[in-house]
Amino acid sequence: CDAWQNWDEWSNRTLAVAAASVSDQARRLRAHASVVAFLYSSDELPPPHVEGAYLDAFRRERWAGGLLASAADDTSALTGPTGVKMAGPYGWVPPNYWY
Repeated sequence: CDAWQNWDEWSNRTLAVAAASVSDQARRLRAHASVVAFLYSSDELPPPHVEGAYLDAFRRERWAGGLLASAADDTSALTGPTGVKMAGPYGWVPPNYWY
């Protein structure tokens, strides 16, 4: 993890920079044909105040694609379950594994 996931150390200014960065990325990528979803955190959920700032940025930029709060199988207080399966297997598995 880097500074962008050390949320407990963020100042109000850092939060503003992070939200502006999300807004910029959403504006730049919202009409790109190959972008179907935006993952706005890595393997940890952002705290609700950070996630809320990110979601506000996506709303302002009229983001129409999918949004994922985390790459982990987790549940956000704001957006619900991520729907992502992170806990292995990381190799090929037969299709019946999923059903």
